[in-house]
This record gives sequence, structure tokens and C-alpha cells, in this order.
Amino acid sequence: MKEESLGRLTDAAWVWFLILLMAVQPWGWAVGIPLGIFTVLGVLRFLHRERMREERFWRMKNAQTSLELMSRQRHDWLNHVQVIMGYLGMKRQERILPYLRELTDRAREEREAARVGYPPLALALSTLNQRIPEWRWFVETGEEMKEIDPEWGDRLCEALDRTTAWLRKQGRGMEEPEEVWLRVEKTDSDWQITIHPDFPPELKVEPSEWTNLRDTIRERGGALEREEAAGGFTLRFAA
Repeated sequence: MKEESLGRLTDAAWVWFLILLMAVQPWGWAVGIPLGIFTVLGVLRFLHRERMREERFWRMKNAQTSLELMSRQRHDWLNHVQVIMGYLGMKRQERILPYLRELTDRAREEREAARVGYPPLALALSTLNQRIPEWRWFVETGEEMKEIDPEWGDRLCEALDRTTAWLRKQGRGMEEPEEVWLRVEKTDSDWQITIHPDFPPELKVEPSEWTNLRDTIRERGGALEREEAAGGFTLRFAA
């Protein structure tokens, strides 16, 4: 990383040196024209190298994110194997089949979420349990989600990221992950993200936290509606 930063500074310094030299050179057009061409080539080279650095940065970031998700998935499956081995060791084989059915249902939910028509949103929905382990996520998507405009996909992705970060913050004080049900769908008039977290009795969400979440969603063109009796809330974005 330090070598890359040094290379960027060196390239930028050469570009500025050439621009300054062209501005103050006293030799006239005979030198100015070749120097100008050389400066333009230097700027183009600098821009090309910057684009290559940017692409390399995002490749590394995406690879790191993928490796982290794979690590968490391995951790989850190793936990499942240990649970099954524990049932076998305690001679409680009757618990294995229901446990496997639960895992199968979870895999089906993730498969359905992965079919959402906008890949970044599909990835965000299908990896919630790996990315936000403070909660146990149950995800549903409407049929209309299989075809979604990229602009709306970005807006829903951003709203989902902000909301899951908020829930992660609220869940840090819980001893064990609690369940949260999430559904994304489109109605005739708006897009909706409905979320029902199973807040434990000892977890009290401060009014200021709800205000912060409401303001965050409003800044992105949406509205938050709380269902205080059920403990859930809905994010609405006018279609």
C-alpha cells in the first residue's frame, strides 16, 4: 500500500512538473509544442495508471469481502456439524431430522433471495446471516423482485445497508442472536422493506435511535412507519 501511494505521488509530481515547465519555459514554440505533446502524454499516462489502481483496489476489496463471507459460512457449517455430532453423542438422533429440515428451509430462503433481479441486492439479502450475525435472519421476497430497475436496486440496497447497520448496533447487547423477519416487495404505489425484529424484553431501543433511523431513511427519499404493537417497522419508497 505504501509503495502504491508513493507511485501515485511520483506520477502526480511529474505531471505537475511538466505543466509548470510548459507554463514558464522561455524557449518559445519550438520547444513549447513538443513539451505540450509530452505533457499531454504524461497526463494520459497518469490517468491510465490511476484507473488501473482504482480497478485493483476494488478487485482487492471485493476479494476480501468474498473471503470474509466464505469464512463465516465455513464457521456456520462447522457449528451445524458440531450440533449434529452433539446429538449423536447424546444419542438424541430424533433431533437431527428437524434440525436438518431447519437448515434446508434456511438454504431455500437464501436461494430465493439470490434470485432477485439486481445482483448487488440479491447478494446483500442472501448473505445477511453471514454479514450481520447479531441476528438470525429470515428473508422473503416478492415475485416482482425478479425484475428490478438498477436505480431502484441501488436505493433499496442503500436503505437495507443503513437499516441492517442500525439493527446490528441495537443487537450488540444481546447474549444470543434473536430472530428477525424481513420482506422486500413492490406494491402498486411503492417499494417496501418490512422488518420484524424479535427484540428481547431487556432490550430497550431509545427514541433517539428511532429518530436517527427515520432521518436516515428520509434523507434517501423514503419513509419509516413503525408498528409499535408488533415491534416491527416498514420502509416505504414511492415507486
